[in-house]
Amino acid sequence: MAISTQLYVSRVLEHADQTACIRTLYLSIPNDYPDFRPGHIVQVGLSSEQQPVPSAMRAYCVCSSSQEGYLELCIDLVGQQGFSGTLYQAGPGQKLVISKPYGEFGLQTPVARPLMFIGFASGVGVLRGILRDALRVSPALDLVQFYAVNHDETAIPYARALAQESRRYPSVEIYPVLQTQGYDMDDLTDRIFIHADMTLAWDIYIAGVSDPVLMTRENLMELGMERSKFYVQTYSSNRY
Repeated sequence: MAISTQLYVSRVLEHADQTACIRTLYLSIPNDYPDFRPGHIVQVGLSSEQQPVPSAMRAYCVCSSSQEGYLELCIDLVGQQGFSGTLYQAGPGQKLVISKPYGEFGLQTPVARPLMFIGFASGVGVLRGILRDALRVSPALDLVQFYAVNHDETAIPYARALAQESRRYPSVEIYPVLQTQGYDMDDLTDRIFIHADMTLAWDIYIAGVSDPVLMTRENLMELGMERSKFYVQTYSSNRY
């Protein structure tokens, strides 16, 4: 899909730390900005009075919808001095330049099958946004499983928010998976096998760094989930 060259000016409204290396940025929605939904992609650039047009831009997945009144991004810190490090440190009032939203990843409607979400690191934020979309469209969902996975840290991103969703909606089952020695696909697959009914046809959304996302899809298909539909969003681990 071609990316529009039209750019918009936004500002950081506030930020919230999810873990020691994952931060949520809440951005203002520019005037006349197109509607967006969780899973869309925007190109983001840093702007200043000295350099109003950014020299570099990077792609990030949106974690919110237009109706929420802000544009939410979840940022993984990848190097203190690179692009993600600078964006990670952007405080309230920081001016950013963003592209139009684009991409096909997001909630598939109508929601007619059980939903499974598997998010890695900042991918948890994207999938939590899609979960909120699903609950707005179909608040009486029968079965939702959400596997929130992180590694090499001491916390699961969006843990408190996901717990609140689970308390509010009894059909939403949250499974935090903290793997402190790096991603362990066999361990994750075993956990899913224990909790999920493999005979069901699920809509499975997976988001995060490419390798664990693709390996998870492959493992689940080998477990006999060929009747399920997979929707994946991957990104590079080197967004410097």
